[in-house]
Amino acid sequence: MGRKISVVFPFILIISLILLPVSSPAFQNEPDGFGGVLWGTDLSTLSGMVYDSQFTWAAGTTFFFKRKEDTLNMGEATLTSIRYGFWEGKLSDVLVETRGRKNWVALKRACFEKYGQGFKENYYIENYRWSGKITSIVLEYKESEDLGTLLMKSEVIYEQIKSKLRQKVGEQ
Repeated sequence: MGRKISVVFPFILIISLILLPVSSPAFQNEPDGFGGVLWGTDLSTLSGMVYDSQFTWAAGTTFFFKRKEDTLNMGEATLTSIRYGFWEGKLSDVLVETRGRKNWVALKRACFEKYGQGFKENYYIENYRWSGKITSIVLEYKESEDLGTLLMKSEVIYEQIKSKLRQKVGEQ
């Protein structure tokens, strides 16, 4: 049907499912979606969405789309892409990417200004997390790839995904 999503996203997705707590206090300006699209919005109600890639895993397939009208900037960062993930037709994730140290620093600054400092588990690794009741965010920079990523996910939809995964395990 189309190209498969890079190896980076599945790794970030799986790690975020494991590391982010199920319930935690909200963080400053916790979003309920991205770019004016709320979590859980049905893909069929959105115009200008262009298929980009997909990721198939035990809970089903998440299809990623780019939006024609998106401006590829966040704060002073120039973005490489913004991908909207839809699981069972509903907006569940957003993956933002940028290249270059300068753009990474600008993306990190924009996130810190909007959401606060985030949680940094390791002093030596550029990885920050925000965990909320509505949205969880992972922001990271891989120096070896010169790649900055911002992954946002809907906690409500990920609870549904985890429930589906538990059912599948119970059926085995």
